[in-house]
Amino acid sequence: MGSLAAEREIEREGARVLRHLAKGRLERRRSGDYALAARAGGKARLSVAADLVAAFEARGWIGREPDGRYGLAAGGEAWMRRARAAAPDAFRRQHGAIEDLGAGLAIDRAAAPLDALKRLAGPDGRSFLTPEQAAAADRLAEDFERAHLRPRLTRDPGALPGGAVWVTNTADRLGAGAYDARRRCLAALDAAGPGLGDLLFDVVCLGRGLGEAERGFGWPQRSAKAILRLGLDRLAVHYGLASGRRPPGRIEVWRSALDSAPDAAA
Repeated sequence: MGSLAAEREIEREGARVLRHLAKGRLERRRSGDYALAARAGGKARLSVAADLVAAFEARGWIGREPDGRYGLAAGGEAWMRRARAAAPDAFRRQHGAIEDLGAGLAIDRAAAPLDALKRLAGPDGRSFLTPEQAAAADRLAEDFERAHLRPRLTRDPGALPGGAVWVTNTADRLGAGAYDARRRCLAALDAAGPGLGDLLFDVVCLGRGLGEAERGFGWPQRSAKAILRLGLDRLAVHYGLASGRRPPGRIEVWRSALDSAPDAAA
């Protein structure tokens, strides 16, 4: 990992991982990689490759504890302080927290609740969101920003869930790129359908937390995670990132068996 690109990747991953180690620890999994757990035996929250853990340790950013897990070292704390103090926005852009879209537009991905879900890993080590779901969310968020919709949102308690309303702007007030992005954004939300599209709008576009969305829609606690994945599945099909095909369901298998069974009266 001696190249400049590799060094930047290490620093980018360091900025992503080290901030979690004030309270969490990295522990080795059976796969050989490491996972962040809030406590010993806790549920994994993000995955870190073994070569990155070795690179962090070599730079003095993390240290091995008596139980074999890795925690944040004084060198890691100092590196984070220096980098942030030098140029906060430049540091966050360099390490992928802020992504430039061009034309003066940028997305602060690290500030979005969806970014935490992208890093979330289950007990089996698999990511909570599939690559197709994550890519679909990114495309919707980018179109939303390119459409210049965020500055045109106002607050109105009687409007959409969460108080957001559209301020109408005709095509002659928008540039061609922004107008096309707006059409793509609305088409994607329509493709997701009622309910799912509303949740995608709140979480992916507006960056609201899942808990806030659940309260706004009157849904049970912790229900939005599963519903969000369904919405992202539809979004991935809409964008052509997934086929939408699935194995036959139980009712379809049962119906097929009935259709193929010989007529009892024959």
